[in-house]
Amino acid sequence: MQVVQDETPTLAGTGFFRLWVGESVSQIGGQVTLFALPLVAVLVLDADAWEMGLLGAAGSLAVLLFGLSIGVWVDRRDRRSVMQLANVLRCAVLLTIPVLYAMDALRLWMLLAVSFVVGGLSLLFDSALAGYVPGLVGRTRLVRANSWLQSTVSVSD
Repeated sequence: MQVVQDETPTLAGTGFFRLWVGESVSQIGGQVTLFALPLVAVLVLDADAWEMGLLGAAGSLAVLLFGLSIGVWVDRRDRRSVMQLANVLRCAVLLTIPVLYAMDALRLWMLLAVSFVVGGLSLLFDSALAGYVPGLVGRTRLVRANSWLQSTVSVSD
């Protein structure tokens, strides 16, 4: 009896699993943010329906404004550094919300700005990630790597 082995090389040793763990944490954080920002708007700032619509649109506005040009910009930079910078900046921007709340200075326009900036930084990160993964894992492992990343997105959703 002949045993058929999987000819696709494994992802071990490529550094992919470090990227995947970081992306998993980032995806979970992104989902918490997606859930928490509207809650803060309603429960803390007493936002009405119009303001909630603005908050939802603010995150997508960055994609609309910068979506076509951000990929060109990212292609001229070191993708790993861009991804790291985008995640650090997202974290810093999101940390302004509890700080402003503690100072009793949180306003709706600030939540709108945070949503816009986080949306833009997420676009930046995702654009860099799309080009970074093939270089990290190689062509033969790309399908497997993308399936791991997409599974993380599905689980976090």
